[in-house]
Amino acid sequence: MARETVEVVGVSAASPEAVWAVVSDFCGSWHPAIATIRAERDGGGALVRAFTVHGEDTLYRERLTWFSDSDRTLAYTHVEGIAGAEAYDGRIAVSAGERGGSVVRWSAAVEAAEPRLAEICAGTKAIFEAGLQALAEAAGKAGAEPARPLPAPVAMPETRTRHGTPPHQPSGSPLPHVVGARGGARPAAGAAVPRGAGAGSYESTPTPNPSPQGGGAPAGLSARCQSSTVSHGIAAAKSPSPLWGGVRGGGTKQRNSSPFALCDCPARGVEDIVLAGDPDLALSVAPGPDHGPLCLFLHGIGGSRHNWLPQLQAAGSLMRAASLDLRGYGGSGLGRHQSTVDDYCADILRVREELGADRLVLVGLSYGSWIATSFAMRHPELLAGLVLSGGCTGMSEAGPEEREAFRVSRQVPLDQGRTPADFAPAVVSVLAGPNASDDVRAKLFESMAAIPSATYRDALACFTDPRERFDFSRLTMPVLMMTGEHDRLAPPAEIRGVAERILAEARRPDVRYETIADAGHVCNVEQPEVYSRILLDFLGRLPR
Repeated sequence: MARETVEVVGVSAASPEAVWAVVSDFCGSWHPAIATIRAERDGGGALVRAFTVHGEDTLYRERLTWFSDSDRTLAYTHVEGIAGAEAYDGRIAVSAGERGGSVVRWSAAVEAAEPRLAEICAGTKAIFEAGLQALAEAAGKAGAEPARPLPAPVAMPETRTRHGTPPHQPSGSPLPHVVGARGGARPAAGAAVPRGAGAGSYESTPTPNPSPQGGGAPAGLSARCQSSTVSHGIAAAKSPSPLWGGVRGGGTKQRNSSPFALCDCPARGVEDIVLAGDPDLALSVAPGPDHGPLCLFLHGIGGSRHNWLPQLQAAGSLMRAASLDLRGYGGSGLGRHQSTVDDYCADILRVREELGADRLVLVGLSYGSWIATSFAMRHPELLAGLVLSGGCTGMSEAGPEEREAFRVSRQVPLDQGRTPADFAPAVVSVLAGPNASDDVRAKLFESMAAIPSATYRDALACFTDPRERFDFSRLTMPVLMMTGEHDRLAPPAEIRGVAERILAEARRPDVRYETIADAGHVCNVEQPEVYSRILLDFLGRLPR
């Protein structure tokens, strides 16, 4: 079977933001060849566009496989309609022109037998050329219209204790642009960043909102996709996503009948519980629906479950949600032996069973991302979604000497009798972005300073003893990857590269990648509203 790549490059006087606002409407009818188009969801929640073209009766279907607002790229694969095509993978990328305006690259890798391959490629080239011309016109018109107001940001619940006082909350290459804190885009810093270990040396415009069941247009949707205006960047939680589905309201909390030990609540509506066992496991649980997947948050080496409080409460509006203290952190016991990643996976299974969830959405940060991916390697059938922030592979791809050097260098202060509280200021200087507020730095410091020395030593030993190199073909669930613009431990170039590998290696890829503007390593703490907005967008399109 022969394979050929078709690429067409177009330019537009319109800004990259204006062009992307049109392109990112995966189910939009902006292409002149489109006669009818509708949005569907497949069984895994992936977005599919089903369309016909003028002069034909054939129904074509293409599934979205990659989306990135921050990089202004999307990719898709042919599902049905092109006779003789064994494989057809398209990609569109929008970038800034050297002298202003925009450059759009539209490509497709096609696999088919000759002479059909030549026919498909010729037709593809003609479609791309007509599309780029129409795109330039549509973007130009959109850019000339008065700007619409930005959607409202995610409303972060006010956090107070029973006494009404704020609770203690411990806690490469230049990029084309990054997702801004207000949902827009801006140039990224071009300074080189050191290669990170993935889990971190330290831790601490418009489209329809298809029904989650897929299989056709939602109620009230005509043959063409419905439209609702969204700004470039990340859609607000209360608006339909540009691509990934709208956000639905949550239900009321039903208390689980399992024998939990109850603790004081760290915030209104959030309940602290302890699962008694070997070891005890402490969780914070948000009120929410009593059915469907459980969204479980996993912190990093220098964090705790309280680092996730804003995201925990936001996720609870859509599904059951809980944040876990890893072994030895916060209210969780350390265990009687050196922790392994298999122990962490067993803890996740235990939480799932105790909370009565059939499936999970794991949300990890740094060390927690490595643990979440390790769980996905072992139990892909149990995951409805996977969210990885500031990490993924950890040290699973580092050699023995690199892993040992990493561990020893970080154990030196412990061996000298110092505690995490003693070297927390140095750690915070690595974790925080250059514009992190004093409040953010204080949260990162408190989080790191609260870690017992034995726990920190245990986590370092576990992190530097990975049990496998990840096989991304085992990732059968939708994946969202994020990292901070200024993350020195898991820089954007590295995390984007891992996301691209998942796209290439997963058997049925469904990947989103975003760079979070003006954030360091602990991006959910530095930019909680932006992080939550992206997270809710992802959670809202998952099957229940």
